[in-house]
Amino acid sequence: MKKILYFLRLSLTLMLVCGIAAGALAATYSITQPIVTEREDREMREKYKDLLKLFKVEGAGLEENIEALEKGKESIEGLEAVFNVSKDGKKIGVAVMTGSSGYGGLVKAAIAINNDGTIAGIKILDVSGETKGVGSRVVEEPEFIEQFAGKTVNDTLKIGSDVDAISGASITSRAVTQDVRDAAKVFKEFAGSDK
Repeated sequence: MKKILYFLRLSLTLMLVCGIAAGALAATYSITQPIVTEREDREMREKYKDLLKLFKVEGAGLEENIEALEKGKESIEGLEAVFNVSKDGKKIGVAVMTGSSGYGGLVKAAIAINNDGTIAGIKILDVSGETKGVGSRVVEEPEFIEQFAGKTVNDTLKIGSDVDAISGASITSRAVTQDVRDAAKVFKEFAGSDK
């Protein structure tokens, strides 16, 4: 009988300690969660501040569009992120980060698309696999990127018809153009102004 009481007392003591620990953990979580969320938001804004500059709108903010990202990944292999961009609670566009195969690896770009479907800007994020002085010219020669400005998600966006490749860097030029086409597809099918 003494053994049963001993184990019962031990069990109750253990349950009490576990209950207190769980309560303390829940209280700590409820206090720290808003702080952690705010810090994560600040870090995301800092990480993607250059992306917001493509929209040329002061005070815009980013919000991840997880649904568009997941749906887009089903058909776009290099898709990395999709953001809704808004100002004062009103959506002004979509930012898409994606990558396509270049000469020596993925050529990654961020594409900003206004709500009306026009391309606001492009930022090349990574051409590290491309040959220096050849494929890297897509970054070094801004005229290449500038030719996308004002085009829409409904344009064909093909090398030779409405985009001129950089001589000697045609594979990298095609990769950037594919990135823009992929971003246009994400906008039209999953993240556009009415989505």
